[in-house]
Amino acid sequence: MKKEIMPIYNNIILRPYKNNPYVIEKTESGLIYNDEDFDNEDSGEHEKQELVIMCAEVVEVGPECKYVQVGDDVYFNVFSARPVPFQRQGFMLCNEMNIISVM
Repeated sequence: MKKEIMPIYNNIILRPYKNNPYVIEKTESGLIYNDEDFDNEDSGEHEKQELVIMCAEVVEVGPECKYVQVGDDVYFNVFSARPVPFQRQGFMLCNEMNIISVM
């Protein structure tokens, strides 16, 4: 049975990107870098930086959303978003007020 999901009020359903498509990871000389990894000076370990802002595609918007539309790419506050366990799609639920910018 096929089901659909639609947020209510001004909530938004997002599909986060695994890698931010708006970050250039290659310099003009061809050097590839990743600014999410770093060497921890305290432990000496190579660690992945915890992101507080992520990029995502808007999948669905609630009826009260004014600034965000389906298909937009947005930056959102990770700590304000919650996972949505809908058909194992990896969706996140966020309020429109926690969207930082729309591309």
